[in-house]
Amino acid sequence: MEVKNNTQNQQFEIHKDDDLAYMTYRINDGNLYIMHTEVPEAQRGGRIAATLAEYAIDFAKQENLALVAYCPFMRTYLKRRRSKS
Repeated sequence: MEVKNNTQNQQFEIHKDDDLAYMTYRINDGNLYIMHTEVPEAQRGGRIAATLAEYAIDFAKQENLALVAYCPFMRTYLKRRRSKS
């Protein structure tokens, strides 16, 4: 699954079967703020949101940004990820 960074709309995107899943973000003061995640109903359950989350985590690391999750999905994802470590 390919994730694109749409810098104009400030979102990470996955296009699948004419659907768009995305995770919106803002970058400010050395932080990557994850604002919202949206996956079309037809695509839910396929780990698309998790793929977007991992991309955001990797992006933050590569850009030396602290990750701040306002998005409820991302907050939950990070908690689960930490508990598995």
